[in-house]
Amino acid sequence: MESRTPAQVLNLFIVIAIAWPAVGFGSPSVLKDGQRNAPLATPGLRAAQGVGAAVWASRTAHRQHPALLVTKPKPKVTWVRARRLARLPESISHGLAVSWSGQPVRTRKFNAIRDQKVKSNETIRSVAYRACTSPQALAVANGIQWDPAGTPLPEGTVLKVPLRFRAASGFAKAVRLRTAPGVRAARIHQTWGRPYVVKLLQDAFRAVHQRWPNRHPFIVHDVSRFGGGRLGGHKSHRAGRDIDIGYPTFEATRKGWGRPALGSIDYGRLWFLVDSLERSGYVAAIYMSPRIQRRLFAHAAGQGGDLARLQTLFQYPCARGAKRTLIRHARGHRDHLHIRFASPADLSVLTPKGS
Repeated sequence: MESRTPAQVLNLFIVIAIAWPAVGFGSPSVLKDGQRNAPLATPGLRAAQGVGAAVWASRTAHRQHPALLVTKPKPKVTWVRARRLARLPESISHGLAVSWSGQPVRTRKFNAIRDQKVKSNETIRSVAYRACTSPQALAVANGIQWDPAGTPLPEGTVLKVPLRFRAASGFAKAVRLRTAPGVRAARIHQTWGRPYVVKLLQDAFRAVHQRWPNRHPFIVHDVSRFGGGRLGGHKSHRAGRDIDIGYPTFEATRKGWGRPALGSIDYGRLWFLVDSLERSGYVAAIYMSPRIQRRLFAHAAGQGGDLARLQTLFQYPCARGAKRTLIRHARGHRDHLHIRFASPADLSVLTPKGS
């Protein structure tokens, strides 16, 4: 025998209850001429009609009551995320990102320290850049003085080296990098950075412009969003310490990045920018195409640069990734260079590796 579902049984019961009077079941009634047989008001019929009315009302309730319409729930967006994603007016240059509780946004730090012995002829530069941190951060972590001259450290000295094994995210105090002489901010809503980062960049761009006042400005695309957090198309740029800068060229009409020809890149201005930022001691890493590294290395050496220092800064002439230096190779940097900063204040929370 074929089995029926509960819904089919209920519908069959309703049909039988409604058709009950029409087929003549129940007690007879006396009809006058022109009158139809009225439904019998038996308890079973009233119950069946009540069930049918309830089913029909539940299926058509949204027609009479629009508030009961079933809609897709909206994604949960916290107030903090809404503030970070909001495009602040261009007139605002400084801001303080706060959480839902009203407190400044705290950076999620993922740093650790590792004890490392200094090898022969190693400098604070070489040790810091191998760990992808800045010389200033390494000096403060060990209570020593940052020496831009590159004096070798005593062999066998044990240093506490900060390690960055995950990208930090979020920051409270933010300053917007604006278009100014020597620099053009292409994405004004994504050029928020930490105050010391923006100041170092502004000073470097201003110095380049003063030396070459009639050249095309540097084009800056992304730093971070207000308050930090994930930025579309990037794995980093979450803490206001990373910046993407297009390679400077001799083309006065260039409006975007593109892939400039190797011969059209202005290596003089590029080296002046990299050299001035590196001497500050706050740069942790620079990502650049190997072919551009080779030409920039030749230009810096031709300007009388210290060969020992240049070998600490450039991976060239070694193979890609053969040694860990300040300027290193990473895919996707043929049309721009990526600069990462690190301040001692950014590494305030340090724990032993593995804890």
